[in-house]
Amino acid sequence: MRILRILWKQGPRTVRQVKDAITRKGGNPPAYTTVMTLMNRLVGRGFLQVDREQQPFVYRSAIRKD
Repeated sequence: MRILRILWKQGPRTVRQVKDAITRKGGNPPAYTTVMTLMNRLVGRGFLQVDREQQPFVYRSAIRKD
C-alpha cells in the first residue's frame, strides 16, 4: 500500500524515487532491490503499469485511489 499511496500522491515515479519517498517517511530504509521486486509484483498483479521505453523504467498506478 505504501507504494500505491506514493504513486497516487506524486504521480509516475522510478524505483529510486519510490525508495527515496519511503525512506523519507522514516523507519528502516528498504533495499533498492526489495522495492523493485515489490513494484514488479504489483505490475504482474495489475496494480501498476510500467513504461519500459524510458530508462530508468517509470511506474504508474493502474488503479484509482477510490
